[in-house]
Amino acid sequence: MSRQNLSRRKIEQAIRAVDDTHQPSIEILSVTSENQLEHFKERLLEALVRIMEDMVPDREYRELGIAK
Repeated sequence: MSRQNLSRRKIEQAIRAVDDTHQPSIEILSVTSENQLEHFKERLLEALVRIMEDMVPDREYRELGIAK
């Protein structure tokens, strides 16, 4: 499996995980907010589009914004 396909699958899995938190539990809300979850999903979708369009910037220019 190519690195691009692996990255795409992992991002799709992360998006599904965020989608599965329609009503986040108290455990989830103890470490994040619903707004942050939406932000994560938006950024993951942006990354997925870049991968699918083969428009991933060089490593030094990447900034996902959710690493912390």
